Amino acid sequence: MYITDREWAEKEQMMFYKNWKVFLLALTSFFWAGCDDSSSEAECLYGPPPEYQSSNSDKVESSATISDNGDTDESSSSSSNGRAPVNCYTTSVKDTAGSSYSIFECDNGKKYLKDFVVYSEGLKDRLPKDILWSELREGIEGDNCNFNAAPLCVDKIDSQGRQYGGCHPTIDCPYKPDTTTTNCYATSIKNKDDVEIDIVECDDGHKWTREQAPFSICATNPISIPEDVTVGFPEPGGKNAKNCKLGPDTCAKTDCGSKKEYCAPTIDCPHK
Repeated sequence: MYITDREWAEKEQMMFYKNWKVFLLALTSFFWAGCDDSSSEAECLYGPPPEYQSSNSDKVESSATISDNGDTDESSSSSSNGRAPVNCYTTSVKDTAGSSYSIFECDNGKKYLKDFVVYSEGLKDRLPKDILWSELREGIEGDNCNFNAAPLCVDKIDSQGRQYGGCHPTIDCPYKPDTTTTNCYATSIKNKDDVEIDIVECDDGHKWTREQAPFSICATNPISIPEDVTVGFPEPGGKNAKNCKLGPDTCAKTDCGSKKEYCAPTIDCPHK
């Protein structure tokens, strides 16, 4: 007695369904075994509720990291836990040889060497001790930085002569705002005609005329000024004349246009 091709095909089909059902039963048993008594049926079938699922954009990081100087840094942060933002800025620092290197300086006092992976570790000994040899911790600091800037590719040779390295995104932080201010003081100077001129002299070395009208090219008899003095002045009370204020207008006779007088404000700075 032999089995026809049709009967053989039907038999193979039945064996396939039988084995497939056994496989599904075993898989289901294994899955249910992972659910304890405290898990609901919905959790076992569909996983935990969304509020208990972690994501890259809303995760809590808790770690204890040891920096290069031996300090242990305990941190626990979340992008959604209402913590105050910690901004970091690009600035520079000099090593013992006088060479400058870009660093990230953060509001929390941490300082990181920018793109530290491109440098040999011998640089550590030449930099200030508070410069960390690691990356900014995304989600903890650098809220104003781009952690996915242009990739940097590095190839290095280890002590065994083996090549290692690769490409990874760089971190880009804005440059640190210039918070320096300059004070200016009232004084006087004589021009080539021996005429005394009121000027303001600033800590940065700049010299400005206290008033503008008498030195205008439109003035009927413009007064000459020394070459190192500039007509005009920085913004009173601004970063370049922090201790000064705006003074009253002064006027001078003019030959420009229909007006008989040209008037312009002055700057008032204290005497040294």
